[in-house]
Amino acid sequence: MNCMNKDHGCEHICRETPKGGVACECRPGFELAKNQKDCKLTCNYGNGGCQHTCDDTDSGPVCGCHQKYALHSDGRTCIETCAVNNGGCDRTCKDTATGVRCSCPVGFTLQPDGKTCKDIDECLVNNGGCDHFCRNTVGSFECSCRKGYKLLTDERTCQDIDECSFERTCDHTCINYPGSFECLCHNGYTLYGMTHCGGWKFDSLLFFFA
Repeated sequence: MNCMNKDHGCEHICRETPKGGVACECRPGFELAKNQKDCKLTCNYGNGGCQHTCDDTDSGPVCGCHQKYALHSDGRTCIETCAVNNGGCDRTCKDTATGVRCSCPVGFTLQPDGKTCKDIDECLVNNGGCDHFCRNTVGSFECSCRKGYKLLTDERTCQDIDECSFERTCDHTCINYPGSFECLCHNGYTLYGMTHCGGWKFDSLLFFFA
């Protein structure tokens, strides 16, 4: 048999021997299998296709990964894990078959780098749903109301405060307005400040001019 005969069965290279036979050889980075015909990959060829570490075994190279990395399902690639610096994630990290997956809590949005979380300014859209004022905070926002209004339990709606419903808001008559109120005095009395009614100064002036 010679190498011109296709029945030699060598996977890579066929060499004719001085005795008229053939011997199979393998390309660099491969070694001859036990059947003396097939060639199997070794770690000497492209690190056996491994990204990190490679070990030669009877069945071929076996790939491994550096500490705290995980071997991908392809058996060659090493992927990040959440055990290493939280996978590079700003907030939540989850291990998946293809590597780490980062996510952000409510009030944050994941950036194009797939790792960074950025605060959402809820006040930029529809005033955050607030009736009056919206203040952005890290990861959230707060609504507040103008003077004379109170924030309801939905933390969005502002309702007028009826100051006239409070005891002794005005000395005499109280008129409520949206966000405010007005005090009026009975005939013969004068309003002092915002809420008080008095008549003594008025009476003193009458006595003086008499």
